[in-house]
Amino acid sequence: TTNKTTENQVRNEEPVSNVSVLTNNSKPMENMDTVFLTCHASGFILSRIWYKDDRVIKDNDRIITSPDNVTLTIISVNRYDSGTYKCKASNDFSNKSGDTKLQVNYGPEDINITPPGPVQIEQGETLTLSCAASSVPPATYEWY
Repeated sequence: TTNKTTENQVRNEEPVSNVSVLTNNSKPMENMDTVFLTCHASGFILSRIWYKDDRVIKDNDRIITSPDNVTLTIISVNRYDSGTYKCKASNDFSNKSGDTKLQVNYGPEDINITPPGPVQIEQGETLTLSCAASSVPPATYEWY
């Protein structure tokens, strides 16, 4: 029984190391994709805590952690889910963190052409039109 006790003590004293967060999709589309974040860590792990932009994440109807907190699932991501996701793995005497950035793609939307038409100008005058849209990644524009 002495050997079993020694093994348990060594295992329980193994510091947390190599914490990383992996995702199935780092650039998901808004309202289309579900994202799975997985917290990998070495050593003896007693707990894992998830953070988004340094705030503790609480489960809700779209954001769910697995019972052991290894996996964070975000169902039907939206633009407000973009940010830095961090997993802090801990035991009684050490902790380490790993993180990943998540950028939710959306748009283009709210397309705006200025000046709004109709516009009257005299022949030979210059007319400058501008187009803007909300989009991640930034939209490209084509006039025709």
